[in-house]
Amino acid sequence: MVCSLSKICLVKGFTSAPLNVWVFAVVLMFIPCHRWDLKAEIYGVQTRSYASPPEFQYWSHINTSGLLGVTDIIYGDGSENSFTGGFWGLTGHEDGHFYATEFVDGAGEDCRLVRVGMNTFVQARRVGVVPIGFPSVEGLASARGNLYGSSIDYASHTSRLIRIDAETGQGVLIGSGSVNVILVGLAYHKGAQKLYGCGVPFGSGPDAVDGFNLYEVNIETGATILIGALGTELQGLAYDANLGLTGTFHQLFTIDTGSGSATVVEAAVDFAHDGHPLNGIYACASTDELQKAESDLFKIIRIVYSGESGIEIHWEAEPGGVYQMQASGQAQNNIQWANASGELTAIQPSISYHFIPTNDQSIYRIVRLK
Repeated sequence: MVCSLSKICLVKGFTSAPLNVWVFAVVLMFIPCHRWDLKAEIYGVQTRSYASPPEFQYWSHINTSGLLGVTDIIYGDGSENSFTGGFWGLTGHEDGHFYATEFVDGAGEDCRLVRVGMNTFVQARRVGVVPIGFPSVEGLASARGNLYGSSIDYASHTSRLIRIDAETGQGVLIGSGSVNVILVGLAYHKGAQKLYGCGVPFGSGPDAVDGFNLYEVNIETGATILIGALGTELQGLAYDANLGLTGTFHQLFTIDTGSGSATVVEAAVDFAHDGHPLNGIYACASTDELQKAESDLFKIIRIVYSGESGIEIHWEAEPGGVYQMQASGQAQNNIQWANASGELTAIQPSISYHFIPTNDQSIYRIVRLK
């Protein structure tokens, strides 16, 4: 079944029948469709420990052109729980805050989660009053409503994936990756729903990792799968709505998630500040802010119903615009919507999404686009 609509969004319902058969046309609703523009910013923690004189760390805005924008000193907030160490992991989170990992003792044995605020000054305060519980958390990413970190266990030559509570600052173990895969950066791609990590050379002998690589990290187990060689040293990793997967150290790079290959955005830039090879941006993050566009209605081009495999919706799109499909289990007033897709960024003037309901969902399945 194919439907064509103009300036409205069709919401369809499904009912679960015996033998896993989905029956169409339980509910039809009409809801205005809105387009959202995506504003993205990249930030990084620039280390200048080997500058003359030593300046340690700065909070830096990174333009998508690969140039450094405004830099600022990172302050504690003056409280008893104020941070005192250095940042080595960074991510933006859906609660509107940046989070970072702080090495209190310099070596990372006492590793804390800190919340970063940007008002008049860039200030940071520890979350909770106890350590994360895992050392050397250099990679940090926000995914599925949680914070995830990569803790380096030098004794076992592995990186352990942990989940960190954004309210208490404490971590729990998920699992370990392959031997000698040392992850120093993490980033989550919402659209693909994949967690990526960048690794550095480590180990000796036949099992040694002798290059800088990109990995996919299983978010349920912590297992690492090699994607390919980056071709350059990266210490920070982020997913940016404008550039895709990006990495930082001496420059800003875009990364091909299929091959792992990294491409410099602006080769003339040197984030090392004074040219010392150990200086650079060790942690970076991108924050995405959804803002309603001035022209907020768009057109559904086609809806294809295909039995138990769900529906496929095609709609007009503004290239660069961001859309999201939502679903509800009940047809009632004050419907409670839940995201049924990640953020869908349009590349062409049209875009589509295939929604497949499951039998463990409610009798009614209603979907909308926004």
